[in-house]
Amino acid sequence: MSSSANVRLKAKGRSKKALWQLVFIAGLLALISISFGQNVLSLQRQGSMPQRLGALKLTEQSEGPEAKAAVSRLHGTDINMVTAYIATYARDNEKVTAWVGKAASTAAAAELMGKMVEGIGKGNPEFSNMKRLTITQGYHGHEVYQVDGPGGEHFFYISKLSQDEVVWLSIQAENAGPLLETAINTF
Repeated sequence: MSSSANVRLKAKGRSKKALWQLVFIAGLLALISISFGQNVLSLQRQGSMPQRLGALKLTEQSEGPEAKAAVSRLHGTDINMVTAYIATYARDNEKVTAWVGKAASTAAAAELMGKMVEGIGKGNPEFSNMKRLTITQGYHGHEVYQVDGPGGEHFFYISKLSQDEVVWLSIQAENAGPLLETAINTF
């Protein structure tokens, strides 16, 4: 065999090897892309609600205009929110429902919170016995209001994660404390 034929065979072998390497890399990139889409981007498409609240699993969810209307109905008036979501978590005999309303600003959230405190404080047929609590976690405290009402223990507060969000929790559990702390760190 001549040396030029030998060189052509080696070059042909190298180009086949390079082609297979290119196909392998393209396949690997396609798998990574599919995996990223299913495992990361799909989480973003599931909405604002975390899929778990401690050991409780998300069982019901609502967001956007539907949730905004439901949160406004709770207040008995149309309140100025940018958006809202409602998430219900459950496991065994424990259940937490979170109503989260996002205001246009931190000042608007503080105003909404003030209206809630004032409205319940004046007397409310469903909610009474309002108490202001400071939930201490680590070295920081978070101000939370607790009220008595139907369907469990009720708490409301401005989110420590997003100061433009107001959160109302309904907790049904033998001991609401740990679920409240988890919720404060989640919403």
